[in-house]
Amino acid sequence: MVRVALALAWGVTCVAGLGAFRNVVYFLEWGVYRDFHIANLDWSRTTHVNYAFAMPQADGSIKFLDEFAATERIYGRDLGPGAVQGCFGQVNKFKRRFRGTKFGLSFGGWSGSGPFPAIAASPSLRTTFVSNAVALMIDLGLDFIDIDWEYPSRDQLPAFSALLRDLRSALHQLPFRAELSIAAPGFPAQWGTATASICEHVDFLNLMTYEYAGTWSGRAAFHSNLFPSPQLPGSSSVDAAVTDYLRNKCPSEKLVVGVPLYGKAFEHTRGLFATFAPPTTGSHGPDGLWDYKDIAPTAVARFDAVAKATYAYNSSTRTVTVYDDPRSVAAKVAYIKQHRLGGLMFWEASGDAPAGSNASLLTTFTTLVGKENMDFRVNNLQYPHSRYTNVRRPNFLGGYDD
Repeated sequence: MVRVALALAWGVTCVAGLGAFRNVVYFLEWGVYRDFHIANLDWSRTTHVNYAFAMPQADGSIKFLDEFAATERIYGRDLGPGAVQGCFGQVNKFKRRFRGTKFGLSFGGWSGSGPFPAIAASPSLRTTFVSNAVALMIDLGLDFIDIDWEYPSRDQLPAFSALLRDLRSALHQLPFRAELSIAAPGFPAQWGTATASICEHVDFLNLMTYEYAGTWSGRAAFHSNLFPSPQLPGSSSVDAAVTDYLRNKCPSEKLVVGVPLYGKAFEHTRGLFATFAPPTTGSHGPDGLWDYKDIAPTAVARFDAVAKATYAYNSSTRTVTVYDDPRSVAAKVAYIKQHRLGGLMFWEASGDAPAGSNASLLTTFTTLVGKENMDFRVNNLQYPHSRYTNVRRPNFLGGYDD
């Protein structure tokens, strides 16, 4: 009754169980240096936030890339000795205000996955890593763990499954429902018959269903299209990846389709499916990557009704930009409903248009499925064994400045 009362008080609808869509978003630690902070997340529309990243070490210990940003930076006023500050101090604050949002920690990432093969292959290192990961989750007052191993090879899949099994076993010992998720390849034929055993141990998989085209491609093409383009027979697509996971017996409700909150620009090209030159511009460097929020205000969007994908072509600069917009997200929402999938995942939060606006992709998703159909189960605030005073105290909300 207490949890139900809290949920109603915070305007949260508890829709636990199957059929509740997840709206998952990644928060980048280094985003604070782009002036995107925990407070800037769209807490009211997000069911799960992944903090990227915690870095596994060769001995099974864990570090943050930027300890200052993660746990030390002062927001507002100093929370006092023994309190966690930085991003996770803010997480502790906002979890108390938005009781339907679960916050988790993602381990690894593209540049941080190097130690995973040795850790997963060694029973003793697995035990050490699992113990450290769960202890860190408790200390920081989090709700779930996300493993982003990019990428286990075929012969490493049994060890990967063993790592997930051990994590699942440890999380089951906790006095609250702690979830386990993974970042998974967005291409078919990656795991084959090992898929079912991996899916067995996790609550959901965040499919990285993007990066289908880029500087390595011979021609400008969509990078997050729902279906293949007839102009590029055999091209990758969201549907091809999802179909492969389902064929290999991964439960549909565990599959969360990834949506990029960034686009890719192909320069000096005659248009889509034409050759192009190396990129010279971008939102944060000359890499051709543009935050969605930087594209949306000026682009004259065109929608490919077959691929269910969006692009814009600027004839004066001879640049084609491929990205997701509300129309392509609407197509993906229809798709996940049709196939009874688990929701959408967005990489990453700082790239979206302003929360609540018609252009925002997170808002588009929430509006189309309805909050009453989303996984806004109440998060956990009971961490009596945390090392941090503000996490240990369930009534610490009054200790934060607004």
